[in-house]
Amino acid sequence: MTESNRNTQGQGKGRDAWNHHGTVVFSPLVDWPPNLKAFVLTLTKRWLTLSRNALFLIVAWLVYRYFLTDLSTMRSLSIEWALPIFTEICFE
Repeated sequence: MTESNRNTQGQGKGRDAWNHHGTVVFSPLVDWPPNLKAFVLTLTKRWLTLSRNALFLIVAWLVYRYFLTDLSTMRSLSIEWALPIFTEICFE
């Protein structure tokens, strides 16, 4: 490895390898004293968004609630309830 490669990877000799300038900004969730506006904005930007798993859960519930037949009907395997589900899945 050449000397120029070591410097670009942050493994150079001495204090010249460290090149961070400016202040370090922490998350408003850990700031003291707390800033309520920044705290709420951080929560809404990061934690209240719908993830892919939440969307899958919502779609699964909607399918269960509105598209499947009653569970008492599906207690035993029969063509009356299986065929409509099969045709919806395969031929749509």
